Amino acid sequence: MDIADIKRWQWILIGIIAGLGLGWVWSGMEPAENGGRQVSQVDFERDVMRKYENQPLVKNVVIQPVTTDYAGKKVQPVSFQRMQIGQKTKKIYYVPAQFIATVPYKPMMNAPASMTAQFTLADYLANLQKRDGAVSYAYGWWKEKTATIAIWTIATVAVIGGIWPTFLNLIVGAGLGGSREKKKKEDYFDRFSHHREPEKAAAKVVGDAERQRLDDMNRALEQRLASAGVFEQERDLETEEEEAAVRKLQAGPLEVAQAIKQPGDDDEIEVKGEFYPVLIHHKKGHSEGHDDAKDGAKTS
Repeated sequence: MDIADIKRWQWILIGIIAGLGLGWVWSGMEPAENGGRQVSQVDFERDVMRKYENQPLVKNVVIQPVTTDYAGKKVQPVSFQRMQIGQKTKKIYYVPAQFIATVPYKPMMNAPASMTAQFTLADYLANLQKRDGAVSYAYGWWKEKTATIAIWTIATVAVIGGIWPTFLNLIVGAGLGGSREKKKKEDYFDRFSHHREPEKAAAKVVGDAERQRLDDMNRALEQRLASAGVFEQERDLETEEEEAAVRKLQAGPLEVAQAIKQPGDDDEIEVKGEFYPVLIHHKKGHSEGHDDAKDGAKTS
């Protein structure tokens, strides 16, 4: 099967399967494998409220969903952008970084007066936001397992089931992918068509000229066959009637010829034999004379 023969719905199905698999794998990765530079909790709490040249040292804080680390403890990864300053150029730029917050969260700096047993990093940042409005954070709902799988599935379906078949049809239609031969496989139910059969073309009317030409050809063929002795040429009806009339005029009364008596017509045939029939011919004249002579001798 050629790759160009794969239908679009088949590509969409492949995209769904691939998206589910990739989303499942991606959602199960460890926090340290998909984040930036790892920092400690102390560095994060110290820099979250600090600024340099009126620019925050930490920005774009995103709290990810709660997960379980390799030790079986509940943790909450936090990703953010951390400021870096070039040593020679003194240029300011931000690099990705992260740290792993424990659940429940226990602050080391700027801890609130009262904390509950389910205190989280979001509660800590909300408390700091009340003190300094420059502190901002967001919850990474797209990092949820269900959301991650759904995003990957939609993305792969769009690419594999939408963009890829369109691109493939373009290159095949342009002749860059080789000739496309569609092999139509006969299905059992395809033999029974539900469409009306096309009307048969009307028979062509033969003109007089063509009919005369055909008769001439047949007549010439019959003459050649008759001359070759293949068959006797047919006679016309008028000719047969004329010949019958001539024969009728010439016919006279029939004369009955007397039968000629052959010498052996009066012979008698005798069948004898005990086991096999034997034919014995007797002359009538000789036999009768011989029998009469015997009878006269006996009488005398």
